[in-house]
Amino acid sequence: MKMARIEAATRVALEFVAAFNRRDEAGILRLFAEEAVFEDGCPAPEGAVHRGKATIAAFWQGFWATWPHTHMEVEEVMGWGLHSVVRWRRRLQDGAGREEHRRGVDLFKVQNGLISEHRTYGKW
Repeated sequence: MKMARIEAATRVALEFVAAFNRRDEAGILRLFAEEAVFEDGCPAPEGAVHRGKATIAAFWQGFWATWPHTHMEVEEVMGWGLHSVVRWRRRLQDGAGREEHRRGVDLFKVQNGLISEHRTYGKW
């Protein structure tokens, strides 16, 4: 297997983090396959599953409406083949100035250069 292919999932995962930190919804959506599945970590304990780009876009619009000030700091990245894991720390602040700090992992599956599955697990 070529190194470029092995690293592809990790590169896409890090592109997601960069777009997240810019609050770049279009940049995030460009990374997802049309029929992608995104599993959010909330509500606990099961999370919510969002299928397809339109549903994923609606999630991010709601997320940023609730948390207009967010930042994800990458603590560690691991990748192999089609999969990548990003361990992160997030700082969130809502419109009223209330802050939260969360830690967790995002699991990515990347096929044909696009995210086909994205699952978030965290400590809330």
